[in-house]
Amino acid sequence: MWLTTCFIFFTINLIKATKHENAKDAQRARIVLFFTLLAQTPLWLRPFTLVFQHNIIPYDWVLTFQLFMPIGITYAILKHDLFDIDRVVRRAFVYATASLLLLTLYLALTIGITSLFADSLSSRPLISIVSLLISAVLFEPTRKLTQTWLDKLLYPDRLKFQTAIQEIQTLLTRANRKEEITNLLNETLPKKIGAEWGMLKLFPEPDVPPVNLIPAWSSRLVAGSVSFGGYWLGIRTAAPDYDSDEKKYLQILIGQAAFALAYANAYESLYQLNQTLEEKVKQQTEKSIADHKSLVAYEERQKIARDLHDSVSQNLFGIHLLAHGLASKADGKIKENLQLLEEQAQEALKEMRLLLNELRNVSVKENAELAESIRNMSEAFSHQSGPEGGALLNLTLTLQHGVIIPKYIADEIVWVMREALQNIVKHSKSRTAKIEMSLTDVIQINISDAGIGFDVKKILPGHYGLQGMRERILKLGGEFIIESHNGTLIKFSVPTARMYD
Repeated sequence: MWLTTCFIFFTINLIKATKHENAKDAQRARIVLFFTLLAQTPLWLRPFTLVFQHNIIPYDWVLTFQLFMPIGITYAILKHDLFDIDRVVRRAFVYATASLLLLTLYLALTIGITSLFADSLSSRPLISIVSLLISAVLFEPTRKLTQTWLDKLLYPDRLKFQTAIQEIQTLLTRANRKEEITNLLNETLPKKIGAEWGMLKLFPEPDVPPVNLIPAWSSRLVAGSVSFGGYWLGIRTAAPDYDSDEKKYLQILIGQAAFALAYANAYESLYQLNQTLEEKVKQQTEKSIADHKSLVAYEERQKIARDLHDSVSQNLFGIHLLAHGLASKADGKIKENLQLLEEQAQEALKEMRLLLNELRNVSVKENAELAESIRNMSEAFSHQSGPEGGALLNLTLTLQHGVIIPKYIADEIVWVMREALQNIVKHSKSRTAKIEMSLTDVIQINISDAGIGFDVKKILPGHYGLQGMRERILKLGGEFIIESHNGTLIKFSVPTARMYD
């Protein structure tokens, strides 16, 4: 009864083993199960036949069928390397033979050397000692050579494993990114040692093995007192389980991988810090260049102000005095024209004083409200009288208030607008104009008139007003466009993204 219970338990475990995830182990279990059932079936059926008094299965048959059990196990050992017994037996046999041959060689060397020195040395114990020492010296290289040859012959998997570990260690010394280290452990290492799979999980991932996979070996990655995660390695498809020496190699490798990850973290942190520093240096450099340009522009404005004061202002004042003196002595239509010339010279002097004040009082750090600057400039045109009487130019303003920008940028924009309005007065034959200003991510200015227009592709030589307007806007990083059909539209934009850096 006890024997039957053990056999049933053995059979149930064999059936479970036939469903093993490893195809090789499952095949071995099916072979053993088949031969076990073949050997024991007559033994189970014989009691039932005797109950009905029919000796259909003789006892000799039962004993004969028992031979299928050792035959099946022997077949599984020889053909399918059951429990690695065949490999172990072959290795044990080869090692025993090699050891016997080495022992025979050692004894032969000892006897030969003893005979060689028997005639030259009179002391028998001395001859034995010398013979043993010389034999040991000659025997050790032979033993090492034989051991290396046996390892290559009997343990190719072990040598392949050691070579793979050394290659991965070399690659880890060169790796400085997490992605490289993860790829080495998840892809390269399993392929080189013949494992089914490998999985590295780094914090903050859960430190648990992959679902539905049974690891054959695992370890945590710890460098110093810092834990980086866990590593799991599947079974090998064409080799036995990892032995104790192989597990030691794997543990050393994982320790090196942990330090490589620590270095990779430090390298990435240093890289990010370097990128941040480079960006800050770039921003600071650009700001310094912008400040330098602003300072250069400020100095240039002062020079222009001095030149205008010494030349244009003096000439305008001279024209004003000349017109005033001539008007006092003339009469009729000439006197009216001279008085008109005197008034225009007076207005030009006022505008020049305003311009000089703006040029001299500007600061590289001062801000201005753009709508107010545009309105002040527009009033200078509205207060001037045209040659036929009335305002020189009637302006319609649509402005967005509250746009505070650096004053030197506001002055550049106002200068461009003033030049555009002067061109309308000189060339368009229109007494009306519109100014529209809006703000999104850029400051958009539109200046339009209902004049005669012009061909924008044909600019007369010696006229640089439009070119200067375009250059000023492009210098601020903006766009400048002219459209002229029935009237003229000048529109330009200035970005605000880096205006306050």
